[in-house]
This record gives sequence, C-alpha cells and structure tokens, in this order.
Amino acid sequence: MKLEWISDLYEESELEGVDSEEIVRFFEFSMNEADLLSKAIRYFVLEQKEKLDVTRLTFVEALNCNLIFVLATEDIGIEYVEKVGFVCGLTFEGYEKMLSLMEPFTKRDLKSYQWLYDLDTPVDLLFSPKGSW
Repeated sequence: MKLEWISDLYEESELEGVDSEEIVRFFEFSMNEADLLSKAIRYFVLEQKEKLDVTRLTFVEALNCNLIFVLATEDIGIEYVEKVGFVCGLTFEGYEKMLSLMEPFTKRDLKSYQWLYDLDTPVDLLFSPKGSW
C-alpha cells in the first residue's frame, strides 16, 4: 500500500472531473492491506482512542507525506499541521462511515476507487487499489 500527496490538481489536464485542490491517496494495495488498514483504524482510533500514524504501519509505503488519523469532536477532514504533517480528524461516526466505504475493498479485488469522506476541505482522501480515478 502506498501513500501519496498530490497538489495542484487543477493544473493536471488528465484529471477532468476532480473537484479537489489536493488529495492524499492510498493506492496500489491488496484486499489484505485494505483489511489491515481498516482494522488498524478501528482498533487505534475508535477503540483505543489513540492517534494512528499510518506511516508506522509496516505495509504502508509513504512516498512524500505522512498521515495521522485522530478522533475529533467534529468532522474536519485532512489538514496540514506545521511540524506534524497531514492530520485527518473525524468523529466516531465519521470514521464509521469511512470504514464502511473501505469495506468492499477488504472483500473483493476491485478496480474502482472511493473518496473516503465528503467534506468541504482543500484536501480530499482517496482510496484506490489501482491508483487511478
């Protein structure tokens, strides 16, 4: 599983239909890796109420960014925090919804993709096993 930050999306001509200014994406992953990430989010963030730095997961290869999931009192989505990196803050319900959107990728080898939240933020989160959208 790879993790990447892509900026300046409006300048990319091949990305027609993408509303995002920037994205953080998980891509090139297997069903097993999707399942492991889902379980890590559920365990650390929802059950233990701890932050989850996904770059510390052995199956995640961070290409040019990091991403930390934290439990928040409101759905904020991904923000860049100086000296920390990208932080995704969602409520318990927000993470439950995210996990339900990830679930089909844990059960079948899909070629599609999924945006993991629908918030009005500059940075969106993409889940794409094949890397495209």
